[in-house]
Amino acid sequence: MTTLFSGLTADTLLTLALQLAILAAMIAAVCLGRRRTPDLPSLTWLFGALAVTLLALFLSPAALIAPGLQLAWNWDGKVLSILATFAIIAAAPGLSFREAGFTLSQNGGTRPALLCAALTCIVLWTASYTLFTPAAPPTVEALAFQATMPGLHEEPLFRGMALLLLARAIAPVDDRRFNLMGARIGWGGVLITLFFALGQGVAVFQSQPMISWVGVMFSAAAGFALLWMRERTGSLVIPILAHNVLSVGNQFLG
Repeated sequence: MTTLFSGLTADTLLTLALQLAILAAMIAAVCLGRRRTPDLPSLTWLFGALAVTLLALFLSPAALIAPGLQLAWNWDGKVLSILATFAIIAAAPGLSFREAGFTLSQNGGTRPALLCAALTCIVLWTASYTLFTPAAPPTVEALAFQATMPGLHEEPLFRGMALLLLARAIAPVDDRRFNLMGARIGWGGVLITLFFALGQGVAVFQSQPMISWVGVMFSAAAGFALLWMRERTGSLVIPILAHNVLSVGNQFLG
């Protein structure tokens, strides 16, 4: 019987702890390399926010609200994590939804971002088709989920809330952003992209750490492209759309 906490296993908690520990090590390495100290209050908010929003993914509120509902995909965990992300952006000192990318203004970057989105989909779909066995035809629920949840959940979380909190935490360190074709990329963006990639490829299974290098590399490539779109436009609109289109295509390719 599914309960609210069915998804919170020991492996789940160990996986999250491992991923956050790796992020902490990467932040420490950057700070030591630059011989500067991060902003500790912002760092505390960052790790607290990531713990809350990622743990929410493994809760099942549908088990309480609609116990007879049978869904193959994690709709309720995703929605709960989205709501937690919004709540943290609203509650964290000095954060605003606009600064986190919730704006329709594109800073003149609409065309370059759409071109980047198209190229990213073509390259990663081609790689998936080449490397993996084609998947079975997706269900209607699978297509509906992939057309909405990946972008609506992961873009506000990783390239909205977490990117902003991490950028603030290492602002004393991250003072030399470089301009990449109109997008200003700093260490905060690089680290959150690596954390996003690790979230797709690093896990603990039966108390043993495991890593899928293919998953990490694909996610890192997609994550950096989505980061570029976010920084080029200052908005989450195109990254959300691109993420969902990429996820729908992957349902047919493997």
